[in-house]
Amino acid sequence: MKIILSLLTILILSGCTNYEKEFKQALGTSLTYTAYKKEPVQLSKEMFQEVKNWFLENTDNWSSSYVSFVPHNELSNKTITINIHKNQLIVNMKKKNGDWIQATKPVDSETITFIKKLKNYRTKRSTE
Repeated sequence: MKIILSLLTILILSGCTNYEKEFKQALGTSLTYTAYKKEPVQLSKEMFQEVKNWFLENTDNWSSSYVSFVPHNELSNKTITINIHKNQLIVNMKKKNGDWIQATKPVDSETITFIKKLKNYRTKRSTE
């Protein structure tokens, strides 16, 4: 019975969450874009603002996760790492109290458009 209650507690706590407060805090400074096996590129102010706006407009339907993910294409600063995979976004954020949280979001058509824009930006900056 204790095992079942423990599993139910984990399922309830790992449900979909809104991370607006955490995104606002973690996206306070610019981001570096690191693509797999490529040199990091600092996002321009304009692109950083687009990323920040996208996250603030997409704060719902994130799920807490305790799984480890291999780094792929990443946007990061000292308080957030956004790991971009083919079928999901994985975000690690530092909270005000110093704890880190991890959340995932499945990729939908809007997210695919956002990811393509980031990859195009990365490609363009790499050739400059």
